[in-house]
Amino acid sequence: MAVRSFRADWEPTLSLSYGAIGDLNPPLGGESGQPARWMNLDVPWESAFPQDRDRIRPYAFRLATH
Repeated sequence: MAVRSFRADWEPTLSLSYGAIGDLNPPLGGESGQPARWMNLDVPWESAFPQDRDRIRPYAFRLATH
């Protein structure tokens, strides 16, 4: 859970994220102009919030090993 502004001209909002163990093969659905795709946690990514990768990695590791 986080409170952040997703754009400089927006007020901060509550953001909820969910983690799950799933199959990587089903097709992904996205929104117009925001296609869905899997992100590699071993490679830095360009994002408005680049620090998120380092926050997600330990959680993903725990899901994968339990």
